[in-house]
Amino acid sequence: MARRKVTKARKALLIELESMIGNECYNANIQNWGPVGVFEGEGREFRYPITFRDEEGRKVKKRSIDGDMSGDTVLGSYYAFGANELHIMNGLNQVLDYLEREYQLKIGKRYFRCTLTRALSTDGLRIGNGIWSDQAAVALA
Repeated sequence: MARRKVTKARKALLIELESMIGNECYNANIQNWGPVGVFEGEGREFRYPITFRDEEGRKVKKRSIDGDMSGDTVLGSYYAFGANELHIMNGLNQVLDYLEREYQLKIGKRYFRCTLTRALSTDGLRIGNGIWSDQAAVALA
């Protein structure tokens, strides 16, 4: 299947969603030692690095994705787990495709709007067809 061009709004949303996921890593085996060797407990949250290929095809690992990267570079970004790769941006793009197809999600310049064909419950709030909500409209500033 040919890849379509990624709009600026879609790319910004993908980067924001990836950041939320990438910041949810935790390692219980990390031991935290403070000043003068004081043990401060076990476990640490951290930002999982994302890998992409630069213009020369070299692998580059970063803690975040630069919004100036091309859409193809962003979509090709992945998490490396040893010999395995989780193509997070491609996966998130597929989720957005699904939401567009099944729930008529519209991603625009400044906001995206979720016009649902099926009822969606978000924290007890029922969002019907064509209703704007804080949960359904998110700023992409």
